[in-house]
Amino acid sequence: MHFVSTNEYFRRVEQLGENRRNIFNVGSMGVESLKRIELLSQNELEKKLKIEFSKKNLLITFHPESLKSKNENKKKLTELLNSLKHLPDTTLIFTMPGADANFNMIVKEINQFITKNKKSYFFKSLGDELYFSLCKVVDLMIGNSSSGVIEMPSFKKGTINIGERQKGRIKAKSVLNVDFNEKKIREKMRYSYSKKFNIVLRTVKNPYDQGNSSDKIIKILKKIDLNNILNK
Repeated sequence: MHFVSTNEYFRRVEQLGENRRNIFNVGSMGVESLKRIELLSQNELEKKLKIEFSKKNLLITFHPESLKSKNENKKKLTELLNSLKHLPDTTLIFTMPGADANFNMIVKEINQFITKNKKSYFFKSLGDELYFSLCKVVDLMIGNSSSGVIEMPSFKKGTINIGERQKGRIKAKSVLNVDFNEKKIREKMRYSYSKKFNIVLRTVKNPYDQGNSSDKIIKILKKIDLNNILNK
């Protein structure tokens, strides 16, 4: 049985040769879960995380691209970090990269950046409550995290999605794609603050939001005869 999160993913699984009767579009359980969390206010986040918000606030996550070498990943990270230098009245909140190859190099580079740039913070672990509360409060998410594609549109906030890590995923109009290039990233940041883009955000729809995903899955599983299910 295949549970997918958009109609496009339904078609892709069917193209792989699966029986369409065994494919179900139920939406994202991640999007469903964030709706059930009582999110914290900006003041509560400042106290809990011991940070200071600014006029503009960015949430940043850089995961290593596993098919790239250490030097290639370092070069990409450098382009991102350079784009974040000398931003006026801006707080930068970094989250931990995935524990893939080159993980330690990324952590080291971010820590070095933090020591040289005021109002920059790096958190190893936040948990759902704090993380999604930050998503609600910040102005923009930057990096290559799936969260920027799947959950962030539900907050009607912009995402600058950098590189190829999320290539092939269905994306809302709030997601701006760009290469790992300092100048291009800065251009997307300026656009994300524009009146034109803010009009887009007001009406953006999250393609992964299908309602109560877990309830849909449970109802489907209850009807399935597991004794006659296809073995592979």
